Amino acid sequence: ETKSTYEIQSAAISSLFAGAVASLVTQSVTVPIDVISQRLIVQSKTDSRYKNGFQCAKYIVQHEGIFRGLYRGYFLSVATFVPSSALWWSAYHAYQKLAWNLISSSSNALSGIKSEAWVDVGVQVGCAVGAGMSSSLVTTPLDVVKVRVQVQELDGKLGIQEREKVRVKYVLKELLREDGIRGLFRGVVPRMANASIWGTVMIVVYEWLKQISQKEFKNSFEVVS
Repeated sequence: ETKSTYEIQSAAISSLFAGAVASLVTQSVTVPIDVISQRLIVQSKTDSRYKNGFQCAKYIVQHEGIFRGLYRGYFLSVATFVPSSALWWSAYHAYQKLAWNLISSSSNALSGIKSEAWVDVGVQVGCAVGAGMSSSLVTTPLDVVKVRVQVQELDGKLGIQEREKVRVKYVLKELLREDGIRGLFRGVVPRMANASIWGTVMIVVYEWLKQISQKEFKNSFEVVS
């Protein structure tokens, strides 16, 4: 039991760190794209400033700058997606270790199905859904605030971090004033569903390709040897 607990904790911690670092790098690349897409989504029909993504990016750079414009909400994105990614991968591998440990320690009839291919897929899907729901539930309030901040167009001469803090305080006050704590969990169910579906498709393909790659590498190594 101690060994089993150690394996679960080890898998969770290593995946937590790897997921966080991967997400940090990803956000540095994707935040400008996210800002542009959010602006296009909330643009009204009477507003013709942004006809496409390239025009939107050009307008933002000219009027707001690269860091204050294209990277608006960067620190919030990092605060949202780095924990989300870290929690997702951590939860996925922890759930996976727990599931296989339960199967192995169960009756002989249940442990005998461990080698079946469909069991692998079933465990992967179940763990991916659980990881998606867990990470989304925890990080939804951060995501709600992030989206609100990114679509705002506030003027000012403060630095990007100071401006972001002002916007965060304003958004939080507005959300709490409008709906209370419930306002911070707007869209939590669709977000959990989205994370579960995305995670399931991603992890099943990932594990499948990993197995194929390992087999191909093993076969190639045997041929060379």
